[in-house]
Amino acid sequence: MICGPFPIHFSEARAARAASWCGFSLLVSFAPDVQWGIFEHVEMEQELSDLAGRRVDLISRRAMEQSQNPIRRKAILDSATPLYVAR
Repeated sequence: MICGPFPIHFSEARAARAASWCGFSLLVSFAPDVQWGIFEHVEMEQELSDLAGRRVDLISRRAMEQSQNPIRRKAILDSATPLYVAR
């Protein structure tokens, strides 16, 4: 899946439930060959937010799996619903 002008593709995208705000979070895994930095991350969040008409937060699955907060990590990973999985 190519996302707009970004030279990346998702290997996985999942919706993660958010507590009490009017947006949504996407838990994403990127293909191993993807070069991804903070600028691309912020730009893609903004573009997705514009498309959705509400705030979108991108959460890296790798970062979440390494989170120091086991309660948050479990809650987010367990509540994620698959939206797209690359074959």
